[in-house]
Order: sequence, then C-alpha cells, then structure tokens
Amino acid sequence: SKEDYNEAVIDSVINYGKKFLGLQYKYRGTTPQGFDCSGYVSYIFSKFGYSLPHSSAAMATIGEKIDINAARKGDLIYFKGRSTKTGRVGHVALIIEADSGQVTMMHSTCMQGVIIEKYNTSDYYKRRYLMCRRYQF
Repeated sequence: SKEDYNEAVIDSVINYGKKFLGLQYKYRGTTPQGFDCSGYVSYIFSKFGYSLPHSSAAMATIGEKIDINAARKGDLIYFKGRSTKTGRVGHVALIIEADSGQVTMMHSTCMQGVIIEKYNTSDYYKRRYLMCRRYQF
C-alpha cells in the first residue's frame, strides 16, 4: 500500500548506493573499503536509519514476500549462491527499477564489485532466483 512506501527515502538510498559503483567486493565486507552483497545493502539503508541484518539469509526472513511482477524500487531480490542445487539464500540485490517483472538491480558481486544490471537478461541470476521481499520504509 502507498502509505507504507516512502519513495523519497528509497530514492535517497538508491542515489547513495550509486556512489559505490565500481567498488571492489570484499568477503564479509560491511564498509566502503569493500562490501559483500548483504553488507552493501545493509550499509546503504543504515545511512537513512533503517537497520537490516548483515546476512542475506537473515534479511530473507523479514519483510513481506512479493511476486516479482509486483516488485518496485526499494524491494530486495534474493538468489541462491554459486550452487543452483541448494534452496538456501546466498545473494541479495536492491531493486532500483521495476516494471511488470522487468527488474534492474544494484548489488555487490564477487566478480565485478558494485554494479547495476538487468535481472531479466542474466541467465546466471535467473537460474538462481528465489524471491523478492518488501520492507516497511
């Protein structure tokens, strides 16, 4: 619903997150010296007073599960890690644009660091998709 959606906050989080584009990935990293996937997401939200757990698996236990076709900017999208055989959450990204399931996400990746990419053209992530979740901001 609209009243639990603070678009100005989401835009601020996204714009702040863009400052780190190109920053290298760091295992368990939670600072601008280098982020892992959940460290990045929790860091940029924390700047605006929102506290998310620093673990993609823990993040995936809170908030409301939503269909990817209903996703909007500010929602988080979750993936399996390297192995497609597990059902466990291994990666999280922030959705920065979404239109009827066409999703653009910003995340800290071990190969390229912090990047923006389209979910729908990435076979790697499409094969690993688990869920989208919405939080109260």
